[in-house]
Amino acid sequence: MKYPCGDVVNPQKLHSQRTIVILGQPRSGTSMVAGVVEALGVPLSLWWNSEHKKEYEYHEDERINAALQSGDDGTFARIIVINNATHAVWGYKHIFGLTRLNRTTPFLRNPHYLVTTRGLAAIVQRQRIHRQDVTWQRLWCEESWGTRHVIEFVAHCRQPMWVGSFDRMVCNPVGLAREIAAFCGITADDERIQLAASTVKHPCNPA
Repeated sequence: MKYPCGDVVNPQKLHSQRTIVILGQPRSGTSMVAGVVEALGVPLSLWWNSEHKKEYEYHEDERINAALQSGDDGTFARIIVINNATHAVWGYKHIFGLTRLNRTTPFLRNPHYLVTTRGLAAIVQRQRIHRQDVTWQRLWCEESWGTRHVIEFVAHCRQPMWVGSFDRMVCNPVGLAREIAAFCGITADDERIQLAASTVKHPCNPA
């Protein structure tokens, strides 16, 4: 028996216009979910320069990252306006966005949140691979705070929200694609679902 990959915490508001926001800690599956969303046909806000091409590979918009991290509400709002004018439904991913949500939510049009979760120890272990210059103790401290932000956001958010489990997502890619399509109000045939599922890495080599 395969369990759901996530839970719909707050019901959808499937207006013709909405913004899909992908949030979570680093190494919790945000890129996995973003890849599925994009494969299902939802355009993501993507931008990078030649020195930071990895932002595109991780389905991120460098301008949004910089605006959120610096608290530049004006730049963030302008990016949102441009995307709203171009797409009825679009999305973006930002792994550090949880600490800025109170500031950004008013700018978003009918936001629907996809929140990824993963065990704290697993996140720290994966971060050690990519941040070898940071001590184990500091990583535990940083990621503990990150986990707290996720918990607080899920507890207090009243907007439509789906919360997914990394372990279940990697073990059931087809189920993940179906759940995200249903939550985001995307009509997807079996071929599209299979395409989206194929973007998920094998559980033995998780992101």
